[in-house]
Amino acid sequence: MDGPDLDRRVYLAGLAATAGMAGCSGLFSDGDESQTATPDRGDSDTAGGGSRTPFATPSGRRQHRPTAGDQVLASRDGHVVVVGRGLDGHVAIDPTETDTPVGDAFRLLDEAGGARGFGTVLLPPTTVVERAPLRPSQHARLLGWGINTTTLAFADTTRDGIRVETLRDGKFVTLDGFTLSGSASGDARESGSAIHFDNDTANPKHFDIGSLAFREWVDPVLDLENGAPFGSVWYHLDFGFGQNDGRELAIGRNEGFLGSRVLYVSAGNRTGDPVITTDYSGARFDVGFLNVGGSAGPALELRTTWNGHVSVGGINYEPGTERSGSAVFLDGPAGVRIEHVRNTDATLDSVIRFDRKNANNVIGRVDNAGTLRRGKIEITAQPAGSSFYFGSSSEFVTEFDSLAEPIWAFGDMASADGRRVAEAPAQPRTYGDPDPSDLTIGEVGIAESDGGAPSLVYRDREGSLHHWRAE
Repeated sequence: MDGPDLDRRVYLAGLAATAGMAGCSGLFSDGDESQTATPDRGDSDTAGGGSRTPFATPSGRRQHRPTAGDQVLASRDGHVVVVGRGLDGHVAIDPTETDTPVGDAFRLLDEAGGARGFGTVLLPPTTVVERAPLRPSQHARLLGWGINTTTLAFADTTRDGIRVETLRDGKFVTLDGFTLSGSASGDARESGSAIHFDNDTANPKHFDIGSLAFREWVDPVLDLENGAPFGSVWYHLDFGFGQNDGRELAIGRNEGFLGSRVLYVSAGNRTGDPVITTDYSGARFDVGFLNVGGSAGPALELRTTWNGHVSVGGINYEPGTERSGSAVFLDGPAGVRIEHVRNTDATLDSVIRFDRKNANNVIGRVDNAGTLRRGKIEITAQPAGSSFYFGSSSEFVTEFDSLAEPIWAFGDMASADGRRVAEAPAQPRTYGDPDPSDLTIGEVGIAESDGGAPSLVYRDREGSLHHWRAE
């Protein structure tokens, strides 16, 4: 019979039930209640310097199905606890007895269930050290006791923490309730990301994150280089302020992050790099709110293609620094929608910058309480299509006298280059022999020439007139 798979709600209920229990003895007094895996150092497989120890279920022993409270107690007492298919009861791994306790836990899920993954790994309320990159199995959950209580630290400062290289490594995975640390002993990290997607053949579905913190990582902290996940929900990403070097989230060239949502990000790298970047990708994802501090560069630096779409609910930009550039940099024609952005205290050229081939952007409210050298929205290249802003055209700044495509401000119904939306009269105005300057852009009128039949006349964006005669 398959062993129980621990639901997060059951786990949290167990936490609540055992929160006040002090002085409980060891793991379990009844050896039949659980399996305690103690590695045999003489029979270990090495991977990158860390041992990966085979596990076996003891034979001839009846395994009693433990309660959620038993599993939580084992985790509370410092063990990495494995619950999943093919396991009667659970297995508790002592993280001080193996170089790869979490990697061993995932491997045990793979071996016991007859198929990779399908289970839950509970981390203890302390620091667990992993000495090789971790590859989470499909349909597996890795749960901690909270980002301020559980830390998963990686000792190898030259390699990634979590790697997703195959479809089954990251399919239907959940990470929740712990801090990912790039340094287990205080040594400076040289390379490697906290989570790195590097799969040329497939994109895993539903690689979900609850609440995670990231400390002491280098560029990029989250690297969606190849095989970015899709249909994923990331609830709370805490990068801290001045805690990491380099970009916090980098979406690689041609990657989409399709249909994924990042609900809340707090970030502020110490190196002046942008927080979220895309590299000419058809990125299609949503961000709920982005809170930027530290010494970060732009909150967003998006280089996109036509098939992309990025939606951002709000940005608070509060690094307190002085630098050139903007808080938001938009390059490319993907539709980018930002409901609200506020520069709270930085000294910048502008809040938002429209750069090369910009188009299809929709900007809601832009507030500034810092210092701007130029203006709220800076246009530094000819647009490839129209964009829209729910403010006044006076808040645009550009060197161009005329734009190839209008960037409209709904506050005064005018474009950044001074053109205005025609006010439609109740009846079309009548002209004798109109010149282009007689009509406003987009206006339709009636032309009545001497001795000729009347015609409809229309002025386009380039100022040319077009006639449609009644005959």
